[in-house]
Amino acid sequence: MFFDYEYSDDYETLEKQCMTLNNFFSESKLDLWLLSYMGEEAVVFVQRWSELENAAAKLEKLGYYKNYDPDDYKRHILMRRKRSA
Repeated sequence: MFFDYEYSDDYETLEKQCMTLNNFFSESKLDLWLLSYMGEEAVVFVQRWSELENAAAKLEKLGYYKNYDPDDYKRHILMRRKRSA
């Protein structure tokens, strides 16, 4: 995890920055994925893409994503799933 206690942009910018790097990781065949969070500080979680996908598949089987907003599900789950490992 990376924390930035002085991050001055908004969450949408942080998420776009992470997605830009995720696209680079995908194109470079790197098994990495960044997830962003914004509270009082900006937080970026660094995970192995393969482990994240395995965990997401298990959660989906348990019905975890049933109450997800359809746009969020598409953006966070389906889009990530389509990337090449």
